[in-house]
Amino acid sequence: MAWRSSGATNKDLVENMWRHGLIKDQRVKDAFLKVDRAHYAPAAPYEDSPQSIGHKATISAPHMHASATESLLPHILPSETRPAPRVLDVGSGSGYLTHLLAELVGDRGLVVGLEHIQALKDMGETNMAKSAEGRALLDSGKVKFRVGDGRKGWVEAPRGGETRDSTGWDAIHVGAAAVELHQELVDQLRAPGRMFIPVEDDNGYDQYVWAIDKKEDGSVVKEKLFGPLGNFVIYEGDNAPDFAILSHTWEAEEVTLQDVHDAQKDITLMAGYPKITGACRLAQSQGYDYIWIDTCCIDKTSSAELSEAINSMFNWYEQASICYVYLSDLDYSIYQQPGMTAPLELALRECRWFTRGWTLQELIAPDNVDFYDKSWHLVGSKLDESLGPALANVTGISLDILNKTVPLESSSVAERMHWASSRVTTRKEDLAYSLMGIFGVNMPLLYGEGMKAFARLQEAILQDTGDHSIFAWHSNYETSTQEAAFDQHILSGLLAPSPVEFSQFQYLRPLPAFGTTGQQPIQLTNQGIRISMYLEPVDDDQGGDDGSAADDFYAVLDCAIQGENGDQCPRIMLRKLSGNQYARVRTGSVCTVIPAPDSTRPGRGSYKTVFVKRSPAYVLPDISVLKAGWKAGGAREAYRVVDSYPTGPWVPSLGILRTGNPYFEPVLAGLRFESPTNARIQVDVVVGWRRVDGEWKVWCHACEAQADLEVDVLWGDTQFAVSGGLDQFVETDVEVKVQVEGDVARNWRSRGFAQVKRHEVPVRVRLVEVDRLGRKGVRIECCAPLQPHIPGYQKTGLLPWDEYD
Repeated sequence: MAWRSSGATNKDLVENMWRHGLIKDQRVKDAFLKVDRAHYAPAAPYEDSPQSIGHKATISAPHMHASATESLLPHILPSETRPAPRVLDVGSGSGYLTHLLAELVGDRGLVVGLEHIQALKDMGETNMAKSAEGRALLDSGKVKFRVGDGRKGWVEAPRGGETRDSTGWDAIHVGAAAVELHQELVDQLRAPGRMFIPVEDDNGYDQYVWAIDKKEDGSVVKEKLFGPLGNFVIYEGDNAPDFAILSHTWEAEEVTLQDVHDAQKDITLMAGYPKITGACRLAQSQGYDYIWIDTCCIDKTSSAELSEAINSMFNWYEQASICYVYLSDLDYSIYQQPGMTAPLELALRECRWFTRGWTLQELIAPDNVDFYDKSWHLVGSKLDESLGPALANVTGISLDILNKTVPLESSSVAERMHWASSRVTTRKEDLAYSLMGIFGVNMPLLYGEGMKAFARLQEAILQDTGDHSIFAWHSNYETSTQEAAFDQHILSGLLAPSPVEFSQFQYLRPLPAFGTTGQQPIQLTNQGIRISMYLEPVDDDQGGDDGSAADDFYAVLDCAIQGENGDQCPRIMLRKLSGNQYARVRTGSVCTVIPAPDSTRPGRGSYKTVFVKRSPAYVLPDISVLKAGWKAGGAREAYRVVDSYPTGPWVPSLGILRTGNPYFEPVLAGLRFESPTNARIQVDVVVGWRRVDGEWKVWCHACEAQADLEVDVLWGDTQFAVSGGLDQFVETDVEVKVQVEGDVARNWRSRGFAQVKRHEVPVRVRLVEVDRLGRKGVRIECCAPLQPHIPGYQKTGLLPWDEYD
């Protein structure tokens, strides 16, 4: 059981056990407050842990005494049917629990402490006599200490008013584990009565704590209370004893803390149980009394405890005296057979442990790490001359870091990210949470945020360091993907999406800034990063054919990698969006500069303060459409949009076109406009983007609609034409002549037919710049002169024939 119960005083200790629900009954709490544990465990009386008292004996942890007292309480309190409770404490040791029980049995009760060693029996009496309350109990005869074989129990002579037939025990507490449940103890229980006893399992190693109840009819019922993993103790601060710690990969049926406490569950049948007992046996054989195992030592039902554990995990592994790495998929015996030539390193590369995110810190943090195969055969230590180099090759971590001959902080951010670049976790958030200790940062846990957790991790790192290597990442695009084809136009922030992007550089190291005039510290905002970077303009011949070179800059990072010709500094490409707002582009590659810039370098670049949003976007004007029916430019009516392609950008309810990446969508949409009074007057307008003098401008192309062609056909043709260049699409104000024919009608006078005269309607399409509260926009106006007398299109029907030619 895991409890944070240690305190500075006896009252603190008791209050902590009360607060954590270990002591539930007020009467038990009062008894614990009366008995000062300092009289029984003087070395560290208020620590919630077992302690040696000599003679190969220990005083149990206070929480164990609390569990026993709470379990026996109904049978040790005086009542009408039990006015003088009798309690036997087998293995009374220091006498602490004997005193506690005596505070609860009432004035007529009796508690006998039984020890098999005279010195321990004397110790119990001496300790109890240290307090006035203890001396009173001894003097009154309510407490007696005896020497005898606890396996056989004890028969105390009858007191006044008692007969030999009534001298059994209402409650028996057994402090030391028994190999088996001895019948003599069961026989001495009164009916009803209860015994609290730890019993070894069949394997001789595990222990369960049982409650043995004798019912009024004499029948005996056994109930498993907890076990078999022993006592769970939590130490706070730096006062923890030497302990071992287990590193492993989670698999099916791991034993959790809830499983351990579930009295109805037999955890020995769970798949993860042998792994735990194997680690416990190993720790015990090496002289450790404690071991920490993440599966069963964290209450994962408590979000607060889980958050604390994850934020503290690196420190716990660092503080451990020894870390056992259990490789469940490695059979080391194969590599010990005569004639085996396959190197162990190849087998280690296949072990799942080396691919998991959490195990990275479990390899780095402890001083001593021993590796074991699936049968708990020792493979070696990370400090071994043979295994150490193999671990360095498999993990990419230098021997200096593994052996701790250099501090972890000497490695750059990018190098540490590189170690994690090939590792995975079950939950996306854990890719970030598992690295907190590696970078010495803390964060609240927000499961459900996905990869935003990794962005938060990088921001937390930047708050502690100005290491530019955190920006030396590259996107791992597949060559066939759209992202790879348009890499130069994808806008990105400065932070990497995941650790995978740090696979390129392994040994980057931070450099002091060069040309530091005007350099400023990194500032984090809720929108992005403000940072001073060394910018060099991209030469025109290095830019694309899209006119972006004038807006692109190389940002040379203040870090370096050792190359054949000296230090090389990585550089990334930034694109200016507007003002001091930039975005990263061409994330599919990180170039290097030779040599590293220094004071002797020609001054092509300089430090500039730039602002990069988390999710940057091109600064584009809003595009709206003049509402149909509105009058514009005198006696002109605005046409309505009746069709669009593709359907996504056009939002009829708002009268706007939604914009995307202008490089990916130079043709934004095709719109079909129609006269609100004449459905046969239609104009197709295609709208797109072009880059002019560092700003995005809207262009349009208009033509008379063809009745037999849908708007997507024109859009597709224009899209194809745009791929050859945008020079032909520069219209911002264009007039389209729309030919309109009248209806064909029968002439009743001549019994022939008359053709309505063809008319030409001038439709004007123009782009008008507008300003809404300081935000620039463009309004598309498709208008034509009012046409009240076009033959054949009056709502009242055909005009008189004398108006036709």
